[in-house]
Formats: sequence, structure tokens, C-alpha cells
Amino acid sequence: MSHQFKPGDLALIVRCAIPSEVGKSVEIAYEIPPGGDFIEYAGRRWVNHLNERVWIATADLLLVLNHTKQRYEISDHAAYKARDLMPLRGGFAPEQQKAKEAEPCA
Repeated sequence: MSHQFKPGDLALIVRCAIPSEVGKSVEIAYEIPPGGDFIEYAGRRWVNHLNERVWIATADLLLVLNHTKQRYEISDHAAYKARDLMPLRGGFAPEQQKAKEAEPCA
């Protein structure tokens, strides 16, 4: 399933090569279209060699592989395939979020 994200949307990581990242919420920052690249986001050059959309997302303390893919680093941004993210809006929001939205204002 491919979701139509836009910058500022919130999403939940549902699949990741780093299991501890699953379940974290992120904010969508930028789309990298198939075969496209985006230079100078957070001091890095991002390239998408895949035949699917990739999203740069931000959050505190994301664990990512460094550019050599030899060790993990803490970062505030990472790239995810669209299928690895679930929107946190509308009917997709977790039950806790739905309950919070239903609380009356004081």
C-alpha cells in the first residue's frame, strides 16, 4: 500500500531494517521520487535509486545506518519507503490518538 504523504504529515514506522525503530512516529519532510535526488537536506545528499517513492522523515533520536552502512548513528532524519510508513491521520490513527482527540476541551 502506498500512501500519499505531504510535508508536515505524521507517520508511524511499521517496517524497518532496524527493529527498534518500528513503532516510532516521524514527521514527513520531503519526497524523493523514483530515480530522483535531493541535495542538501540536513547536510546530506539523498538519492533514490528505487522504483518507488522514498520519504525523508524527521524525529528525535532515530537510529540509522551511516553512509558506509557499517555502523549505526543517531540522527534526526532518515529515509523510508512509502510502504514502510503508516499515516497518523484520519482512520489510520492509533487508538490512543483517537481517544485523545475525543477528549473534551476544558
